[in-house]
Amino acid sequence: MKKTFFIIGLLFCFVSFSQQKKIDSLLYNIETAQGDLQKIENLNELARFYLYYSPKKSLKYIDKALLLAEESSSLKGKIISNINLGFYYIRIDQYRDSRTILRKALKSAKGINDLALAGEASYLMARANNGIGRYDFSMNKLIQAETFYDSARYYNYMGRVYETMGDLNDKFGNYELAIKNLQESLELKIKNKDWMELPRTYAYLGNVNLHKGQKRVALNYYKKGLAASEQYHNLNSKAYCLTKIGEFSLAE
Repeated sequence: MKKTFFIIGLLFCFVSFSQQKKIDSLLYNIETAQGDLQKIENLNELARFYLYYSPKKSLKYIDKALLLAEESSSLKGKIISNINLGFYYIRIDQYRDSRTILRKALKSAKGINDLALAGEASYLMARANNGIGRYDFSMNKLIQAETFYDSARYYNYMGRVYETMGDLNDKFGNYELAIKNLQESLELKIKNKDWMELPRTYAYLGNVNLHKGQKRVALNYYKKGLAASEQYHNLNSKAYCLTKIGEFSLAE
């Protein structure tokens, strides 16, 4: 057990060479951005990348983006930054703070008729409500997110919507519907190359099958989630999958 925690600790201390290359590329994009909005978007892209393994570093770039948005009076830049700030609060388990920030971002996104941003704010609000156990509210926000994304023809993150639907249906005990949601999520994430979020769908499929008593199937999905998290440098999901595999081994 101590060895497992030591390994997980090391994962959060070191950044791989390929990760550093990605960071360098994003920093270059920030330096060479044309105009304030593009710089704000690039700052948020780097912040989003850090959210998967170093939330504190992520917050640094979110704050920079928010400051620039205020200075340049960029409402869209402020919305994007606040959506990332809401995601940051989810990552550190401050779900009520996340919901408050995202509610404002959603209102502003609808105000400028940016349906893609409204979809993302709604999706993350669903995650925040899920985190505090408000499952009915969470499902309502997912349905809203699905509608916004569909209206905007923005399908990149639709797999995330069905993933959270699957997790909720798992909590409701609707296991077959949960598996259907998660399989759809898996297909959409692969189709739209949503690689950073792919490991969690595998992990949730593991959870549902574990609840159904399909232990070997569950373990296989946890291992797939671990492999995907290693491939796409999502240390948050890697730690989660390692924990699930460790719990499985202890149970055996």
